[in-house]
Amino acid sequence: MSSNSSFFNNSFLGQQFPTFSCFSTSLFVYIVGTFCVTKILLLLPLCIFILCFGVQQLQLKTSTMSHCDSFTYHLASMEMIGTLGWIVFFCGSCMKNRAIFKLASAFFPNPWYGQIFFHTLTCMERYLAVIHPITYVTLKNDKWIRIRNRTSGCIWLLCIFANAFVSMTNIIYLETSLLTSSTIIVFYCSLAVLWVLTRPGPGELGNGRKRVEQSKLRAFYIIIVFLMILMLKLSFGLIAAGLEVMSKMDVCTITELTVWFSLPSSLVLPLLFLKKRKYLVCCK
Repeated sequence: MSSNSSFFNNSFLGQQFPTFSCFSTSLFVYIVGTFCVTKILLLLPLCIFILCFGVQQLQLKTSTMSHCDSFTYHLASMEMIGTLGWIVFFCGSCMKNRAIFKLASAFFPNPWYGQIFFHTLTCMERYLAVIHPITYVTLKNDKWIRIRNRTSGCIWLLCIFANAFVSMTNIIYLETSLLTSSTIIVFYCSLAVLWVLTRPGPGELGNGRKRVEQSKLRAFYIIIVFLMILMLKLSFGLIAAGLEVMSKMDVCTITELTVWFSLPSSLVLPLLFLKKRKYLVCCK
């Protein structure tokens, strides 16, 4: 399975995986139920809080929304839709109803593709902010804000209509290309930022050197964690795609692994959003 979308839709339609028995086994129902509870307890409150905070900021109009915050708001909305899909999917597992399975599959492409696109854009924004700060300042004008909003709208359209492409016989290769390109971009941007953070800058000499070093050290750790989590998701997506092509692992096992490997990438941007605003008192 290269993604949740291709897996679930192909399974429902009987185009690639005609068996339906694995979806109604007790073990699979238990795993799906545990994953739903985990998302409801961990991810859903974060998404609701972030979206409420975003609505308050829009009403106050005290500051311009940063690009990273905008991506976080969009991704939080997609994660809420995905959580709703998992709840419906769990109900279908308990009822062993194929129609409910097909209904739930409409929700899964949103967070899967949304994570890939918005995480990649977040890494590119950090790359510009650190490597090309002068260019990055120009991205805060109204023109680039409109481009950002239109890009986010296009990502939503791609995620919404992703189900229309899963019937294509070469969808596995398209998704593999998407995962490969995203992996290269994320890896390059993150390594470039880490390389700059480990080198002394012109403003680090003098009395403020210790404070600058602490700030760079915090940024260094954040980039490391962000990179490790994204590499976990993207690399496993590529491995799962290869296993699907070679038919080396059954589809139920791939599903169980994929849903858990995608959970850290769902939490990383919301947690960084809270840490940036000092709501995470446990993370100093």
